[in-house]
Amino acid sequence: LDYSPEGFFPPELGWSPFLADILRKLGFKWVVVSDKVFRMADPRCPEEEVFFPYWLEGARGKHIVGVLQHYGLSQMLWEMHAGKRTAEDFVSVLEQYSIMEERLGERYHPYVATKPLLVVSTDAELLGLKWKRGLEALSRIYELAEDVPGLRMCSVKTALKDNMPKKLFYMPSGSWSHDARFTVWLDRPENDVINTLIGEARRKFEFSRCIILTFKSMGFRVDDAEQTLQEALENLMLGEMSDGRGWDAAPERRR
Repeated sequence: LDYSPEGFFPPELGWSPFLADILRKLGFKWVVVSDKVFRMADPRCPEEEVFFPYWLEGARGKHIVGVLQHYGLSQMLWEMHAGKRTAEDFVSVLEQYSIMEERLGERYHPYVATKPLLVVSTDAELLGLKWKRGLEALSRIYELAEDVPGLRMCSVKTALKDNMPKKLFYMPSGSWSHDARFTVWLDRPENDVINTLIGEARRKFEFSRCIILTFKSMGFRVDDAEQTLQEALENLMLGEMSDGRGWDAAPERRR
């Protein structure tokens, strides 16, 4: 694609301090993390502290810029899908936050160079599959937001330009789930079925690769086998990233 992404959005906003070193080596400059994990790490933090990016401390000495997803606003998109909220409700909340900018910029200058940052995200399937009028609602939010003084709708990359954090923060492992940990995917046996199957598939793939490499070293032609193995790897990686690995145990999610 001739494109090198600078930001990383981990599945289910799962974070570990070990990710910092891995992401930096892969060329990423920033990562989106959950404000729920941030609040768990520092329960006394005031609400406005979630509006700033931080340098997240890595386990091996490497640090990476972390921006915090605002859980409340992100969930509001699902409430709009359910008919409980409107685009006007969403933008009214944004307007309340936008008037805080001047006070925040002065009070929290040690955290960041210039402006606060409010990150909103949602599941791709909400806008592209489940919510038929989702894109229309998103367009309406952008339209209304243009009239809010002090509010600028943009990408995280644009928001971070000349707005890098100054403060280093250690955030423990966690995700956006109800307890800010990983238990929602691990505690229920039915949700762990596909994890077990994928683990077995990965082991069998590695075993098959060793056999092919052995035959190749003995002078046998293994072109077809290598091609098949590559296709198997691609399918395995899709399975490893599948949203079907958690939440629902419905058969249609296990295909």
